Amino acid sequence: MLLFLAVGMVSVFTVITSSDTTNRAEAPVVTQPTEEGLPNESQGTAFREIKLPEATRKRIYKDYRAVARTTIEKPLPLPQGSPARPALEQMLQKALDRELNRFAALHNISLDDVHEVILEGDAKSWDPSPRSHATRNGKRLYSEEMSEGWKPSTNIR
Repeated sequence: MLLFLAVGMVSVFTVITSSDTTNRAEAPVVTQPTEEGLPNESQGTAFREIKLPEATRKRIYKDYRAVARTTIEKPLPLPQGSPARPALEQMLQKALDRELNRFAALHNISLDDVHEVILEGDAKSWDPSPRSHATRNGKRLYSEEMSEGWKPSTNIR
């Protein structure tokens, strides 16, 4: 009886694992641009204007900036090299990816279009506030010029 139970458990976990990897392969993968892909003032930022009203594009960008401040741009209290830091960075990146998917679905546009709106907002300085000094994988997310004048949030609880 225990043998049948063990074989059953192994087969269930195998089916769950294989279906989970199949679902991941089918789902669109969204990633935040890496430090090479992040727009900064020294690069010429080219973007494609999406066929949405400017107010809607600004709203998407404003929502993106709010999410980015609390996910990928948040300075982490864990030191570099700590075992928990990569897991926390990955979790925050997945939270941002989920929100980008939500923006695309909410406005009935593609994920590439959401990224184009973000590039447009950065190029047109829709949010001129300085970017954080946050680092991921030991590298800064934004250049020194983009981070000039940034101050950490004082409402830490």
